Amino acid sequence: MQLGAQLYAAHCRTCHGARAEGSESPAVPRLAGQNFVYLVRQQHDLLEGRRPDENRDHMRLLDEFDVTQIQALADYLSRLQ
Repeated sequence: MQLGAQLYAAHCRTCHGARAEGSESPAVPRLAGQNFVYLVRQQHDLLEGRRPDENRDHMRLLDEFDVTQIQALADYLSRLQ
């Protein structure tokens, strides 16, 4: 869980909020408490081009993550309340 927390703090916190609460804008969704499998799938869908309307900066950011990092981030987010 520590790796996921570190990744979130370094790469996601600025937009998604301190506790992954998101914002009122649909472009910045709540990530906290989402299902682990759902979060992993969304990240892979983004990387594999199945979310073509997604922000390119998001794609570049996740492209730097390996499978272990994607799973660690999803694990961390799924455990947040």
